[in-house]
Amino acid sequence: AELAAYHQRLGAKPIPGRSERACVMPASGYFRLAPRPGDVLIMDCGPIGPAYQPGHAHCDTLSFELSLAGQRVIVDSGCSQYQDGEIRRYNRGSLGHNGLIINGMDQSEVWGAHRVARRAQPINATAWEAGERLACEGAHDGYARLPGKPIHHRRITWEGTRIEVQDRVEGRGEHDIELRLHVHPDCPVRPIKNGALIDVAGTPLLVHTLTGNLELTHGWYCPHFGRRQECVVISL
Repeated sequence: AELAAYHQRLGAKPIPGRSERACVMPASGYFRLAPRPGDVLIMDCGPIGPAYQPGHAHCDTLSFELSLAGQRVIVDSGCSQYQDGEIRRYNRGSLGHNGLIINGMDQSEVWGAHRVARRAQPINATAWEAGERLACEGAHDGYARLPGKPIHHRRITWEGTRIEVQDRVEGRGEHDIELRLHVHPDCPVRPIKNGALIDVAGTPLLVHTLTGNLELTHGWYCPHFGRRQECVVISL
């Protein structure tokens, strides 16, 4: 809200042809889907950071966050510290984000406190609105360094009360693939048959998959620097 107010004070105008319900920010690679006030989904399909200084980069390409009725539900793990350590590695690595992990590796090579090597590059990022349906999609080549050169594609569509996340890995060979979703600590989660149920301020949010079994594990949510909270991670 503060950024939006600052945007208006600067006298900036909306991007031509872009609605507020499906907003594209091409310079940063962020998408924002907002079908109703208080309901917002943000996906990252941009570069991991400035090309000349990627040291603060995280493995968050194609990761997303979700708020419903003003309550944060699916969250990023955040950033707890700059000093190297277990929580720093978790926050920076693919484990700390809501994307896909292939063969247990980070999508960009990150190590130390601020070190980065081969970086995931975004591919074909776009978003659109068609009637009541909002959508965004993109891909990245971070795992193309692996045998079979897998490419991760993600499309998110939001229509009515249904949000569909479609992940596709294009490549060759056999790979271990994990999907992770960090749930805000204020939203209790319980397992159900073929899925999980998230309590969003008294309203149930059903999470289910068309293939495989969802599991509930534990991760970290760091809302502020120097602070970390344990949270539930839905894993597939």
